[in-house]
Amino acid sequence: MPLLGPIIFRTEVSFIENVLSTIRGGELFVYCAALVGPLIYIITKRYGEVENKNGRFTLAIAFPHGVAFVLFSALICVFAGFAFSLMKNPIFSAKDAGIQLNLTGIFWASIGVYIFSLYCFFSASAYRNAMTGFVQNTHVEEDIFSVEWENRSDGK
Repeated sequence: MPLLGPIIFRTEVSFIENVLSTIRGGELFVYCAALVGPLIYIITKRYGEVENKNGRFTLAIAFPHGVAFVLFSALICVFAGFAFSLMKNPIFSAKDAGIQLNLTGIFWASIGVYIFSLYCFFSASAYRNAMTGFVQNTHVEEDIFSVEWENRSDGK
């Protein structure tokens, strides 16, 4: 609601100021974890297989760059959780605390991690769609629609 507040309600704070204060507050780290967290499920649900080799269970991932996606997702979730908890910890967020956080660095780090999270989400979605034949199925449906439309309008 912090981003939609100025759109719905009349406030003294502009939309851009509200977005910047949200990023400064560390909420972008929460969005990062929310974006890449489900990627582990998407990658391992359909394309991961549990194998039993020599009495040990291992997870074989057939998804393109699947291991890298799982590792990056886990690292982003841990880093985002750690950074967000540091920012919200009253020991570090107080003005008179002995240890001060570099808020400018955290601001730009959150933007960078968010852009990387978006890239990972887009790449995993594109790989998944390519593996499931989404583009080919959609193309067939478009062809059927085009033929039906031309027949309906008598080719005019």
